[in-house]
Amino acid sequence: MNREINSVQKSNLNEDQGTNIPVRRYFARWLDGLIYSTIWSLFLTVVMKINVLNSSRWMTIFDIVVGMVLVLLIEPVLLSAFGTTIGKWILGIRITDLDGRRLSYAKACSRVAVMLWRGNGFHIPIYDAVRLWKSFSDCEDGKTLEWEYDSVIHLKDRRKWRIGIYIGACIAMFGVTVLGISIAKMPKYRGDITIAQFCENYNEFAKYYELQENYRLDQTGKWIKLDTSSYVIGEEDPIEMNFTEENGIMTGLNFSIHVQDGRKIVSSYQDERILSILAFVQAQPSCSLIFNEADGMVRKIQKSPFENFEFEECGVKVTCTIKRLGYLEIQNMGILYRDEEVEGEYFFEFSVEKEE
Repeated sequence: MNREINSVQKSNLNEDQGTNIPVRRYFARWLDGLIYSTIWSLFLTVVMKINVLNSSRWMTIFDIVVGMVLVLLIEPVLLSAFGTTIGKWILGIRITDLDGRRLSYAKACSRVAVMLWRGNGFHIPIYDAVRLWKSFSDCEDGKTLEWEYDSVIHLKDRRKWRIGIYIGACIAMFGVTVLGISIAKMPKYRGDITIAQFCENYNEFAKYYELQENYRLDQTGKWIKLDTSSYVIGEEDPIEMNFTEENGIMTGLNFSIHVQDGRKIVSSYQDERILSILAFVQAQPSCSLIFNEADGMVRKIQKSPFENFEFEECGVKVTCTIKRLGYLEIQNMGILYRDEEVEGEYFFEFSVEKEE
């Protein structure tokens, strides 16, 4: 009986008290979710240094669960303290109990929990779409949603400037997310770095991008074999890196190989080149946080791993020279195999050098 009374009360609300505003409520909820996901994304990128652009299926599921936990932790506090959330506040919506007072923390928790289940279906695929559509239809018809029997929704106004602020808030959240990713993509050590600091940068990028899974550099630039079960087709022993330094500061590195022994498969050393560029070029103070100059070189290597190039970025000259005879490329694998009918020869040289 109480539920029927509440439903009648809410179906006759004026401009100040309205439930039949499903679109506005949906976008308020969407912005709140965007804010919570941005908070989580910042934690993953800035604090944990996790590459959120390369998430696995299980990581995506974990992100959804964490998002719901954040809603349960944050939203009841906002509703009980301020009677609104950021998304609702921007769009002029506030929540009170049936007497016009702010919800108690317990009622706010109950409201949010039921909303996650009956409104969002705990984000279970297909079921969440069914629950969202059912809630949208009921709201549009002026019916009381299951999490609102003990609360009233107030709409302050429908002024158009709120839409502008809403769009600005969405853009800001997108910008914060991009900033977090950009920070995660910058090396730990920047400026005048030592060989040991370069090696640490190199190893962190290898972990971040999941490259060269079987090897890491020690502090002197020598290779360490990791105890992993990972197997990479065509993987050879790591190429020896040669460093140059001045007064303890690293000024460059190079590595090269000349194959004349007829080996069947040779490498482009794509991972080594990419990680060296990220660890050294991006470490230069003039390298931008957002418009990362090293990205162009990385894309060039990924697109054409056996092409020569020469770049000058951020005060660093990067050169790659490759000559091959009797070797054919296996597309998208970064390796060459020898044509048995031709005597094979392969020369590879890569260097990065800080300019004066």
